[in-house]
Amino acid sequence: MVYTNFADEQGDGVEIELPGTGGVLVNPEFAQFRKKAEHFLKEHLAETVVAKVRSGAPLTDADIAELQRILVAAGIGDDATFDQASKKAGSFGKFIRSLVGLDRSAAKAAFAEFLDDKRYSKNQIQFVTLIIDELTERGIVEIARVYEAPYLALAPEGPEMIFVEADLDRIIDKLHQLVDAVS
Repeated sequence: MVYTNFADEQGDGVEIELPGTGGVLVNPEFAQFRKKAEHFLKEHLAETVVAKVRSGAPLTDADIAELQRILVAAGIGDDATFDQASKKAGSFGKFIRSLVGLDRSAAKAAFAEFLDDKRYSKNQIQFVTLIIDELTERGIVEIARVYEAPYLALAPEGPEMIFVEADLDRIIDKLHQLVDAVS
């Protein structure tokens, strides 16, 4: 037999925002809007303005208005859902990019200098390839993400341990440029 005598010291509850849900509670109407918009946009990747989002080119106010017009014409979304999407993602352009991703060739072009196997090690190239993969899938990589899995498998103590400061600064600048293009 085993006897224990300890106090239950569960701490206070903490709300945690789950990535991709927009918060602790998910609005089912917004989730449906997101699914419809993602499906529609992926079916229309050749549309000029959608292709522009995927290319990494900077978006203008006219581009954002055109994206919204396309979605309204397709019966997907309205001003309220567009406002909600903008608030959750930080901007409507970031929301759209999160749905359609960044074109792989555009992501590779942005980080081409870091894929040179004569200048960079295998781990460094794999690290940058993970960034490219995530950009292709999710459209944006927040700086904090490079300190999480799967990046930690290549740089357990952070990217500072595998890149010199100047290279890491250039990587971060590239990530900021890609976010700024849709903000």
